[in-house]
Amino acid sequence: MKTLYESPFLRLGYYKPQKLVEAIWLSETAGMTEIQYQKVFTDYLVVLNQNPPAKLLIDERQMLFTVNPDLQLWVTDMVKQELKWKLEKIAIVVNSDLIQQLAAEQLMQESDSSNITITQFFEEKENAIKWLTDPL
Repeated sequence: MKTLYESPFLRLGYYKPQKLVEAIWLSETAGMTEIQYQKVFTDYLVVLNQNPPAKLLIDERQMLFTVNPDLQLWVTDMVKQELKWKLEKIAIVVNSDLIQQLAAEQLMQESDSSNITITQFFEEKENAIKWLTDPL
């Protein structure tokens, strides 16, 4: 894995053979401000556009920042404006906290971009990787 980006809040890694980017939100997100979230998310999109993956693994198990409804709208607009390629699959790993999963699902539904083919939620990272690397 090649590290593409690292901050106290987010780490992005690239697995070239699988054309897979792994985004790991870190526990430091507990103290993240809305402005910091916007900066990190903008950086995230820039890095993805520079290294366009076919598959995206988003690990939100340590994500402790709550994305409020206004920020959700901002994320949706940013994804629609900035996503420059077509993703085959997105796997989102969440803990068993139903609220976190619902928030992530809502974000993905609101994004509803034609650039995303399939999104699936998992509690186990290994299952997410297996699903992502299986042929369509």
